[in-house]
Amino acid sequence: MATLETWVGEVASMEASSGRDLKFPGDYALYAEYGQAFTPPASIDDNEARMAEYGVEPGDLKDCHVNSGQVVVFDDATSLWYVEGVAYGSSMIPVEHAWLVTGSGQVVDPTWGQRDAQITESYRLADDVPTDAEPGVEYFGVPFATKAVSASAMDNEVWGMIGYWNPDFYREGIPAKSLARIISTDLTSVSIRDTIQVSGE
Repeated sequence: MATLETWVGEVASMEASSGRDLKFPGDYALYAEYGQAFTPPASIDDNEARMAEYGVEPGDLKDCHVNSGQVVVFDDATSLWYVEGVAYGSSMIPVEHAWLVTGSGQVVDPTWGQRDAQITESYRLADDVPTDAEPGVEYFGVPFATKAVSASAMDNEVWGMIGYWNPDFYREGIPAKSLARIISTDLTSVSIRDTIQVSGE
């Protein structure tokens, strides 16, 4: 398939033709503007090793925003960053997802890619998620500053950054102060770019 960045851009183009009078007429327009590629885990073992290294506990499948958001908000010692965007695995189509990354852009996914995930019946019946809890093959998304994640969760009483509860993102864009600066230094397993940086403060 085309690279995930290309796919995100194509969906963003469809959003632009929707007629919505907004600078960013949908989630994918924001992903395309502010997103970057991240290095996925090579295997379930790799993802579990990254989780153990950073003290991340497995979360419930299909609760990716909660699983990842709570790590950065409630663990004061964490050096991970929260990301929202799009990912896919070898047995699934691209879907909107949330995950964690290291300062060098390595994905740590507390929702996919770990054997101890809590698999609910709704997850078993879903067609757009991997039934064996495999890690994603490609990840492309927007990294957020922890203060912004915490403030949004407190103000809106919902986990997640990109959604109707933050309408100014669609009207004006994501403020630089809400973005994390992540430089991906190892993207050998990702075919999108060699080195990617999200601007922000």
